[in-house]
Amino acid sequence: ISLLLLPSPSPSSSMSESKYSEDDAEAKTPDESKDDGPIISLSPLIASFAEFATSEAFGDDLHNFEVENCRPFNGADLKGEQNLEWTDIFNSYVELIEGKMEEFCEEHGSTAEQLFKEISEVNDDPLVSGFLPQVLMNCEYTHFLKQMKEVAESEDNKDQAVEAAAKLQEDEKNISGVYKSTGDFNETNFLLFLKHTKCPWVLRKLFCKTAKNIDNVFCVQDETQMTFKYKMKFFGSKSETYILDNRSRPKKNIWNVEANQRAFRDPDTGTIHVILDDHPALGPGGQTEHLFYNDIDADGNKTLVWDQILKDPSNEVEVNSSMSFIHEETAGGRK
Repeated sequence: ISLLLLPSPSPSSSMSESKYSEDDAEAKTPDESKDDGPIISLSPLIASFAEFATSEAFGDDLHNFEVENCRPFNGADLKGEQNLEWTDIFNSYVELIEGKMEEFCEEHGSTAEQLFKEISEVNDDPLVSGFLPQVLMNCEYTHFLKQMKEVAESEDNKDQAVEAAAKLQEDEKNISGVYKSTGDFNETNFLLFLKHTKCPWVLRKLFCKTAKNIDNVFCVQDETQMTFKYKMKFFGSKSETYILDNRSRPKKNIWNVEANQRAFRDPDTGTIHVILDDHPALGPGGQTEHLFYNDIDADGNKTLVWDQILKDPSNEVEVNSSMSFIHEETAGGRK
């Protein structure tokens, strides 16, 4: 997400139900398994471990580790002098993961060395790394530091969003605030969106579960820009800031390919538009557009709606996927 949508595996955490192989993909219906020349691919071993690493038990262990060890990263300058305490925490994280890897490798007839080797290879590949669960990416030290800093500063980010919402109570179209997932979204369209952006089937399946578990959604919007932060279970925290002037700017997308991105706020509706033109996974003229706007649900709750629209005119494809988040109470008592 640089507006990457990330989902997850079947609810079961047992290895007998979480194994993945190429045969599994072939067993899917054509719509589910056909990737039409995917931009990225995963080895069977990494695909299986990605699913194993997004089990509930695994996710809970990692979350507990982050919460218990994130304090030294609050306000840290990661580009400055490296703190020896960070290294110690990272080494403890690696020990935790190594134990998990040994359990996985026993089930799959592999070795931890082989698994680590393949993880290192995909982490070094910018075409793949953005799609991977957090546990795989955090095996790389720099990414681990960034993730721990995000966790440590989560409360500060929440306070900023609450403050922004309280200041703008009169502007009902401003989307600043703190939100939590409703778990409600169109799974079929979400899968189609991922398929047409050439996301492999095993990760489309993973992403769908995770999309139901987005939390720590913080929006801070003013006249010139909008910052959107959120955390997807198993895949970590994401943060994007958009300059709302409708000017195209080169931006490396999740395939590490530069594309033109522009963002603006509709003055009449208040909707934030983020458009990626000439999407590399689509045909000529293909683009993705993300819309952010407020709405009221059937129970009278204020919600943030996030639409993901894909248009590929050369292939006569258009997909509209949507998810929503309930506005939490702010300092001003607004929902």
